[in-house]
Amino acid sequence: DDLLRLSVVGEYERKNDKYTDKKVFLENGISWLYLNGEKVEHDYKWTLVNGEIHIGVDNIGVFIINKDKSITQIAYINDGKRTDIPKRRNGTTYKKIK
Repeated sequence: DDLLRLSVVGEYERKNDKYTDKKVFLENGISWLYLNGEKVEHDYKWTLVNGEIHIGVDNIGVFIINKDKSITQIAYINDGKRTDIPKRRNGTTYKKIK
C-alpha cells in the first residue's frame, strides 16, 4: 500500500476549451486543486481505499489509477452513499504531469 501511495503523489492535469484543472497530491495526504493556475482556497484530504483514491471528506471524489499513471474519476460519495459514474459517460481523466 505504501508503494501505491507513493505512486499517487504528484501532479495531474486536464484541460478543456475553458480552463485547466490541476490536482496536486502531497505525501502527507493533502491535495490541492488549481483552476487556471489559481489555487482553490482550501486543501482536500486524500486517502487510498481498496486501491482507489478518495478525495474529500463529506463530498468524496473516487478515482482509479490507470495503467498510463493517469487517474480517472469513477464515482462520488455523498452522505455515505456511493454513486458510480456510468461507463458510457466516462469519468474525468487527469494526466500525470509530475
